[in-house]
Amino acid sequence: MTANLKSESRRNARMYGMWFVNYLPYYQMSLAWSELQEWDQAWDAIRISEEMQEFLPGNNQYEKFSSLKELIEKSRKSNG
Repeated sequence: MTANLKSESRRNARMYGMWFVNYLPYYQMSLAWSELQEWDQAWDAIRISEEMQEFLPGNNQYEKFSSLKELIEKSRKSNG
C-alpha cells in the first residue's frame, strides 16, 4: 500500500524530478471507501487523515474534507 511506503502525508510532495503532487493518501482512501459505501473503513481512513493533519482549518479544501467526514459519520450511524 502506497500509504505505508511514504512516511508522511503532505502537500506539494516531490514525486519524481520536478513533479509535485498533494500526497494525501488517507483522505483519498476515505473517498474510495465512501464511494463503495464501506463506512467503517472510510471512518478509519478519515480519522487517520485528520490525525496526520492532511487538512487543517483555513486550508482551501477544508470544507470539502469536513463535508466528507460529516457524510461518513451520518452514514455509519444510519447503517450501524
